Amino acid sequence: MWTIIWSKKLLLIVVLIGLGMIPVRAQQEAEYTLRYDGQLRSYILHLPLQYDGETLLPVVLVLHGGGGNGEQADAMSGFAAKGDVEGFITVFPNGSGRRARQNALLTWNAGFCCSLARENNVDDIGFFATLIDDLLTTYAIDPDRVYVTGMSNGAMMTHFLGGQLSDRIAAIAPVAGAAGGQQTPDADLIMAAMPDHPINVLMINAR
Repeated sequence: MWTIIWSKKLLLIVVLIGLGMIPVRAQQEAEYTLRYDGQLRSYILHLPLQYDGETLLPVVLVLHGGGGNGEQADAMSGFAAKGDVEGFITVFPNGSGRRARQNALLTWNAGFCCSLARENNVDDIGFFATLIDDLLTTYAIDPDRVYVTGMSNGAMMTHFLGGQLSDRIAAIAPVAGAAGGQQTPDADLIMAAMPDHPINVLMINAR
């Protein structure tokens, strides 16, 4: 008897959910595009279960290393799952390269490195400024809790973003990436700029 009653209740709930009569919040993840400087750039955005479109949540931008992409950073970093637990939005941007349409062999222009992004003088600083502004306009994000982290070439880019976008970024956490370097042994040293606003920094390196 109880089995029949609960079966009917479960069926009713499923039907109501299907009709949209019971609100259901769930994690959402998708890839989006943004046109900047004549180029179509892309990123993966993950909304946690806590996102309701009204409560302002923090956002963490996770930058892949040289030769990687946002999908790999998403899969390897575990930040999306952590965001689901802690209640923050995660964004995994894609760099640029010859195979950008396939999201393959992508890099960031961190001034002194790396590959085609540097050789083509890609304006990644401008791209991230536009991306952050677009995210703040589109989603319920706390503008005082915008964070950036990255690995290797992504860490280099993180240093440069912290230096030049300290008006938009609250903290950076570069992992295994220099804050400056030389394009060639005889070239001038190129360093990330000193920030105009106070910014928290966690630098992680290991032997």
